[in-house]
Amino acid sequence: MTKKIYIVSGESGEYSDRINWSVAAYMDPGKAHLHSELANNYVKTHLAKGVKVKASFGSSAEYPDLQEGWNPFDPFVNIYISDYSPPEYVVESVDIFEEVPS
Repeated sequence: MTKKIYIVSGESGEYSDRINWSVAAYMDPGKAHLHSELANNYVKTHLAKGVKVKASFGSSAEYPDLQEGWNPFDPFVNIYISDYSPPEYVVESVDIFEEVPS
């Protein structure tokens, strides 16, 4: 039986401007899905308040309270969030191998 690891990934943007990044990894799929759900809910809550976040792709001084690390479920998020492409968090499963397949 192959072991799996569950990776929470963030994604944002559209088409050729779409980016993906790893956020966290769990052995327990339930914890990974909970992390993803909490991160998505956090983003929706802030966007519902009309908050715009600009971090390392521009001047984060425009939003001093929401710089890199503004989302406690994704402390390394460093993207520009707009109305059409807020970050979305998903869970991917990956097999864990002891040896490189030959």
